[in-house]
Amino acid sequence: MGAEPVMQLQLPTIEVGDVTDTSRVRVWRILGGMLVELTPYNDGTLPAAALLAVDATGAIRWRRCLERGPDMVAVAAGEASTEVVVGWTTYGPTGPERTDLEVWSLADGSPSRTWDDVLAANGISGAATEYRTNLLWGSGLPLMVLGPRESRPATADDTVLVVELATMTLRELPYPPTAVGGPVDMLPLELATNGGLMVRDPSVPWRIAAIATGTGWSTDPATIATTVGIRADFFGGDEHQALRAIDAEGTELWRRDDLLAPPFEGFHVALDGDVVAVSGCAAVDFISDTPCTDWTLAGVDAVTGRTLWERAGNWAVSGLGGGVALVSGPWDGSGATHEWTMIDLTTGLQMGDRSWDEPWSFGEGCCDEPARVYRSGGVVFRVDGTHLELWYPEAQSTPLQVVPFG
Repeated sequence: MGAEPVMQLQLPTIEVGDVTDTSRVRVWRILGGMLVELTPYNDGTLPAAALLAVDATGAIRWRRCLERGPDMVAVAAGEASTEVVVGWTTYGPTGPERTDLEVWSLADGSPSRTWDDVLAANGISGAATEYRTNLLWGSGLPLMVLGPRESRPATADDTVLVVELATMTLRELPYPPTAVGGPVDMLPLELATNGGLMVRDPSVPWRIAAIATGTGWSTDPATIATTVGIRADFFGGDEHQALRAIDAEGTELWRRDDLLAPPFEGFHVALDGDVVAVSGCAAVDFISDTPCTDWTLAGVDAVTGRTLWERAGNWAVSGLGGGVALVSGPWDGSGATHEWTMIDLTTGLQMGDRSWDEPWSFGEGCCDEPARVYRSGGVVFRVDGTHLELWYPEAQSTPLQVVPFG
């Protein structure tokens, strides 16, 4: 990663009447820069919001100021997307009444075509043209899955509409047979690490019941096992939540009783390739002022559960993915500051000799504090209450451009 961000967007203060608020930010990587959504941080009723695209050169490509923030912004984070789907929901006395979807060009922010145009271009007709309930949640996902807006049990005749956001191709799938009878507007969907769409079994914890195919769903155990692979986390089920690995059936593959879930906000565990990066405790005492003892940051082999490397102490972890992570520490509660370095997740060793300290920090806040770090491919975003930074890999990094919002 470069020595400094390529661009820093100064976030606006929102003022409506005698009310002043800061900006809540969502950000997506797009070709040549980033797409940014700004809404009031604390008071979502304020009639002020904005969507804007900002180039890495520091130029604001386009900006649209809105009286009401969208209820839905769907774009595949990456270089391929040329359009973004934006939606607003109208509510009545009994709840949502309708959702209006618009499709905007990422090149200039103008409406590029109507949602009806998108449906027609993909040959979608019948009931699916009215689907507006988003059944798959997450920012920057490659897919959007839309279903009926009803509160009733799903039937075998129901379908879902899968939207590939990078290409805006749509396909209609039958409702997963394993989820028939459950709430039609609460389908338990997930994405596999390869981007495949899968549905959980509501009756068996952690079990994946089916995998989406081009035209339907596969319940073949071998297909599911290959697609899902190994999952590792502090899965629930006992008091201290030991680090465990499970397969697609939810069967435990290995368990580490010496790595327990910390009773705090912050980074805990992430699976990246064949390495589980974990910040854990050897023991937990919930009634103590220091409930986590023997902090450790470790890399664990996802297949065997064997420790690959270990760093003693409480380390902050940020921007993890693609075989690397940013780390800072160890923190001992004294208030001493530490620089950030990038490590190889396979070895735990620092990559290169670069480090980052003030004014650049990659710490993430507790609870709903604004400090956050997001990663998309080789691009890193950092946001706090006043700035949003765009970081590129060292080879593509350019001198910092400071961009005022207004």
